[in-house]
Amino acid sequence: MDVKTRFAALEASQEFSGWKKEHPKSFLAHVFRMIDGAQDNIWQFGFYNENDTMTTFFLNENAVTEEAEEEIFKANAIHELEISSVKLDFDEAVGKVAQLQKKKYEQHTALKTIVVLQVIENKTLYNITFITAHLNTLNVRVDAKTGSVVQEKLTALADMMQEAKPDKPDYVG
Repeated sequence: MDVKTRFAALEASQEFSGWKKEHPKSFLAHVFRMIDGAQDNIWQFGFYNENDTMTTFFLNENAVTEEAEEEIFKANAIHELEISSVKLDFDEAVGKVAQLQKKKYEQHTALKTIVVLQVIENKTLYNITFITAHLNTLNVRVDAKTGSVVQEKLTALADMMQEAKPDKPDYVG
């Protein structure tokens, strides 16, 4: 099922519509999914609130649940994710990155896939990270409108742990 269909299901739920009435200025900031076998059917929708908190809704086949507001670290402005602007389906984006991995990084087999659909530097992007069997991360950003790969980076997890903090994190929720 694609991200637009899932978002429509969230919007139609009683849990979300009641919350949205109480938080009319809050906006969708990201869509998150982890593909690891255990959580494959759980979609997370993160909504930025004007008090610099994030409210997350979890959507699975059976229910919608809300996670309480959490404070976030925000180094840059958080932009609204317009689902209507997404042209590339979720599965197509993940498939594109899987093809890239098989072609250029064949020895780095993915054990877990983390996907965040978000706005980074004014572009709507699928920010896809494969955690590999060799303890590396392959991070690929795919433009959600055009389907083009705008960035790819293979990094050892050990190197990531040694970095004190990134230069410009988008936000941490």
